[in-house]
Amino acid sequence: MSTISGRGTPGGLSQPAGMSYSDILTDIIWIQKTSPFGSNWVPITETMGVNFGYVIKSANYTITTADRTIEVTSTSTQTLPTAVGNSGSEFRVINVSTGNVVVDTTSSQTIGNLSTGNPTSITLAPEEWLDVISNGTNYRKT
Repeated sequence: MSTISGRGTPGGLSQPAGMSYSDILTDIIWIQKTSPFGSNWVPITETMGVNFGYVIKSANYTITTADRTIEVTSTSTQTLPTAVGNSGSEFRVINVSTGNVVVDTTSSQTIGNLSTGNPTSITLAPEEWLDVISNGTNYRKT
């Protein structure tokens, strides 16, 4: 789904069906809802059952491509999904525990940039977080 950033309500915007509008001032995301009776813009809310990919984990966990932010509440290992075929997938792992959290990769893939080199795992101390993006082969720390 494509997004358009702007201000105010989406009234007056003429976007193809399936497009969305994100209000950068209020963090409201609007979608164009189309029915046999016409179309209108409606705000997406959590009450609509939309999963924004935020999960809280207290044990070892294999992150899924549906996840976006993983809040970790205890010492554990969080394993990223394969980077292969998931180019552009982004994940944030937040350590809110009092111990260390290991962010691991699949099949010896790496999490790299100029400062980290190319490790296959990164250890997060309490209150640290890690943002990564897949390049289709490995992960890059952002």
